[in-house]
Order: sequence, then structure tokens, then C-alpha cells
Amino acid sequence: MGTDTLTELGLELPLFEGEKLEKLKKIYPIKIGSLSNPFDMPWVTADKVFLEVCRVAIDDNIDLVIVETDAWRDLNDVRFKGYYNNLFGIKTYAESLEKIFIIILHQYPSETRAIFHDKLIEDGFLVYPSIESAAKSFLNLYKYGQKRNQLFGKID
Repeated sequence: MGTDTLTELGLELPLFEGEKLEKLKKIYPIKIGSLSNPFDMPWVTADKVFLEVCRVAIDDNIDLVIVETDAWRDLNDVRFKGYYNNLFGIKTYAESLEKIFIIILHQYPSETRAIFHDKLIEDGFLVYPSIESAAKSFLNLYKYGQKRNQLFGKID
């Protein structure tokens, strides 16, 4: 559903094929999701392989990285810690390439969700309650950047 929202708003989703797809398959040798949702791999999100796959996928053709997540019951659980380390690793890598990294954490009443949300914010993540609000924010920022460049020239 999220991919539909993104394309309806005008964002282009990456198609992983050729050399890029082969690199991804070497790291994780199964079909990498589908072309419309290439990283729907919830069973490995706490494993280091997830971070490796994301690093290979994020390149010059990617401007925005979105991870949709949910709250975890036990924030001290080993799997949660692995997952959170992966999120932080993806964020760090994406930002080192000057990409925008956004977390989607849907809004609903939950104590664990509130704790997780606060942790994400404290650690510098951009957190949105829906894919639509995140995409609209990104598109507005992109349009602002284009207008700014037209008026003042590109700043390096």
C-alpha cells in the first residue's frame, strides 16, 4: 500500500536489476521482495545482512530512504537491539551520502510506541506518522530546493 501512495504522489521507486540485483542476491540469495516493494524482508531486519543489503541498495539513484516500522514490546530484547542498530546504521550510511532517511511509525495510543518514538527522536531520526505525510514533506523540501537553486544558484 505504501508503494502505491508514493507513486501516486509522484515519487519514482527504484527498480533493482542487472548488476545491482546480482550484488543484492550475493548478500542475501533469495528473491529480494518484488520490484514494487524490494525490501519487504521483515524476517531479517534484526540481522546484519539487512544493513548490508540496504547499503548496497542506497546509491546515487536513491534520494530518499523510508523504513516503515512499528513499536516493539520489549525494547531490551536482543532482536530489538539488532533491529535498532540496523536502523541507526542505515541512517548513518544514508546521511553520509547526503540522502534523507525517514522512519514511518504509525500513530496510535501505546506506551511502548511512545517510548520508541521518543528514542528515535532523541537519536536524531526523522519520524512521520504515515507514508503520505513523509512523502509530501520530502516533495515540498525537494520543490523548495529546486526554487532556491533557480533563484540563488546551486550551493555546494
